[in-house]
Amino acid sequence: MHLSEHAARHPDKPAVIMADGSRAVTFAELDRHSCRVSHLLAELGVGPGDHVAVLMANRLEYFAIAWGAQRRGTYWTPVNWHLTADEAGYIVEDCGAKVLFASPETADVAARIAARLPGLTVFVTGTDHPGLRRYEDAIAAQAAGQPPDEVEGMYFLYSSGTTGRPKGILRESAFPPFGTGAGLGLLMQGMFGFGADTVYLCPAPLYHAAPLGWSMGTIRLGGTVVLMERFDPAECLRAISLHRDGGAVRSSRPTLSGCSSCRLTRAPAATPPACGQSCMPPRHARSRSSGR
Repeated sequence: MHLSEHAARHPDKPAVIMADGSRAVTFAELDRHSCRVSHLLAELGVGPGDHVAVLMANRLEYFAIAWGAQRRGTYWTPVNWHLTADEAGYIVEDCGAKVLFASPETADVAARIAARLPGLTVFVTGTDHPGLRRYEDAIAAQAAGQPPDEVEGMYFLYSSGTTGRPKGILRESAFPPFGTGAGLGLLMQGMFGFGADTVYLCPAPLYHAAPLGWSMGTIRLGGTVVLMERFDPAECLRAISLHRDGGAVRSSRPTLSGCSSCRLTRAPAATPPACGQSCMPPRHARSRSSGR
């Protein structure tokens, strides 16, 4: 379950593919990029138990950042990129993020958050933006080797805020050695048969718990994630057709569940695929600033 082990065994195997087939990242590339992110966070003084935030659309770079934060032992918070600057800024401030990662779609919002939080370091992928540091330049300056003393981090999710301000869902962690694995990955493997031959279609936004958790779990188990930028029924069917394993009999029909994600799996034609459900019961929810 260690990302570097998957990279060593199958360096050229795709870890993530954009659903339209335009871009992909291999396990070797994902391992190198995530190591660079981990080194970057260390250079910025971010260590185990510290917080970072990710305000990004569904992009390949999301996973390098997520795995870099994971192997650095941080609590990392995915932020809904459809929120206003005030709403997203509240979450970034409340979770105590030292670093924020943004994408071109969120650069303007991220810049407004940076102006509000002067101690925050903000990186943006794929574009130049006044006041923000370019992600690609920052990681290019970092070593690609495996960082020493890696420990497992954890995503730090927020509630939707429908009954007030969003509340952080803090799960206690002992920060075990990186590669130890997570409960969700074991559940996916034991109950649904996820493994190295799995191709998992994720058409849902990665700021949601289920698509994020199941995508990360698929990669941790050595499988491949097919990532849609956003859900569209026709594009979803095209992605299923495009990413069938040519040598294996794989059949799937789109099934909409809580997160609109589905696994492309070996199954009889009449059997629906296993679908992503949120299997992460919150231990407790509270606002960091209010204590509730």
